[in-house]
Amino acid sequence: MDSTWTHGVVVGVDGSSDSRRALQWALGVAARHDAEVTAVCAYETPYAPSAPPVTGGNDDARAESRDAALRVLQQVAGVEEMRPDVELRLEPGSPAHVLVQHSRTADLVVVGHSGVSGFERFVLGSVSAATGAMARGPVAVVPPRARTGAPARVVVGVDPDGDPGAVLDLAFSEARAAGCMVQLVHVIAARTQDEAVAETRHYARLRRELAYDQMGDLLERWSEKYTDVDRAVAVRRGRPAEVLLDAVTPADVLVVGSRRHPVPAGRALGSVPDALIRTAPCPVVVVHPRTPLPRTDRVTEEEP
Repeated sequence: MDSTWTHGVVVGVDGSSDSRRALQWALGVAARHDAEVTAVCAYETPYAPSAPPVTGGNDDARAESRDAALRVLQQVAGVEEMRPDVELRLEPGSPAHVLVQHSRTADLVVVGHSGVSGFERFVLGSVSAATGAMARGPVAVVPPRARTGAPARVVVGVDPDGDPGAVLDLAFSEARAAGCMVQLVHVIAARTQDEAVAETRHYARLRRELAYDQMGDLLERWSEKYTDVDRAVAVRRGRPAEVLLDAVTPADVLVVGSRRHPVPAGRALGSVPDALIRTAPCPVVVVHPRTPLPRTDRVTEEEP
């Protein structure tokens, strides 16, 4: 199966150090997949319901955002000019909304950690958390400690009872492009004390063997597609987010599937992808089912 990404990589930039690291990582993954890179800088226009529109406010916001984005691109390139292999687009709207729209068509959307703190972060969520929760395609969130080069491993959280096809395709494609192995991890949910007592050792062993059989079937199917990628399987018991966090290092890439939900609901319910985005030491790729962009809701792109 071809590892080339024909729809490109979109990365959010806003002038911060977080977006600079996200751009560095995006350039690396795009090079591995022979993909074009588009740096998107969203700007929100000033608006006050009780006051008349501010003359030139939109232009000022756009110019400030453009200058901040150009500084990031210049810093990453190490020169005073913008990289010729990166297209910069300025688009009005909230950053999360703009990136979610791009996630409908891009092979991958990349964003760094950013946002507010405290209770407001819990209620509203950061740009990375909101994009990771509401995207319509794969989203990579790059934390400050992550390595920006090729990953040492691609670690995949797999639920064999679901439909992990898109998750495994992306994971194996990245592993092939990076020349590294795939580590599949399936987590058996931890039991309460009462459940543990009720579960005999015999039943627990059968349950674990069934999980290994299911993972083995999955591995065999994807091994036929990616015969040149080394792979391994691990079955662990515990809380999914904790087990997956324990399985990765800053040099890895972690790939998981997701069930779409509003960010506050995800936080309140203990969403595994949201917990991984907030605390993983390595880039986390959340693979959402692809949702095409309706004809009436296409992104309007404005050239800088």
